[in-house]
Amino acid sequence: MQAKRNGDISFWYADLGAVPVPRPPLPGDIEADVARLAGQVKPAAPPTTENAHGEAVSTAPFTSQRDEFVAAMAARVDAMKQALDKVKANGPKQTEVEDVRARINKLGDDVDRLKSASPDDWWDVTKARVTEYVDRIDRSVNRLDDRG
Repeated sequence: MQAKRNGDISFWYADLGAVPVPRPPLPGDIEADVARLAGQVKPAAPPTTENAHGEAVSTAPFTSQRDEFVAAMAARVDAMKQALDKVKANGPKQTEVEDVRARINKLGDDVDRLKSASPDDWWDVTKARVTEYVDRIDRSVNRLDDRG
């Protein structure tokens, strides 16, 4: 290998034998690229898709996970409401059915709040809290349904 002389443009160019011919500029507005890279222009919003109900679902990481969880919990709440509607009760059992119905409605409200929860306020209605609550109400509905 031949020794290279320091001070030229680069050792790589020296290996090529000369400075390469410059490429043509990239298409588009260079000022817009610089503004975007400097953080002066916000990037476009992430694309959205539709869920099984035809509602827009973001593909951004947090919102995608949130929307998937909310859809699953909403389906469980709907199933519990339908199961409870089939329970026939009188007297004390009717009181318990109405109590469970009120808890299901509250749970539905919590799930609705999650639809628009940001990462900063997610803790207020957490996944663990809602899941535990859904499981508890689900057990109550099943217990009432088994007695019928």
